[in-house]
Order: sequence, then C-alpha cells, then structure tokens
Amino acid sequence: MTVKGATEGRQPSAQYECYRCGFKTTTVTGRQAVIEFTAKAAEGAAAHRAVCPAAPQEITQ
Repeated sequence: MTVKGATEGRQPSAQYECYRCGFKTTTVTGRQAVIEFTAKAAEGAAAHRAVCPAAPQEITQ
C-alpha cells in the first residue's frame, strides 16, 4: 500500500498495489478517504492474496 502525505497544493492519497501480479486499486484522495482506505487496507490485501494469480500455491496432499 502506498500512502502519500499532503504536500503544498496536493491532497493525501493512498493506493494498494500487488508487486507480484501488478494489480492496483484506484487511488483515493482526500484526508477522510485515506483514513477509511487505510482502516480497511489489511482486509483488502488479504482478500487479494487469496485470489492473486501470482501468489505461491499451497501444496496439498
């Protein structure tokens, strides 16, 4: 997850990116949107890992 703080003339922003497969969420901007996004980021990342095509496959016997 990338979170960028507010700088002069820019609003804070956040985005989740999977470095294995390249999946990216849309970028959210604005203080409240970033707060809500980061509050749910772990849940969203876990959901993506469960379906990520580039994630290592578990060995089952």
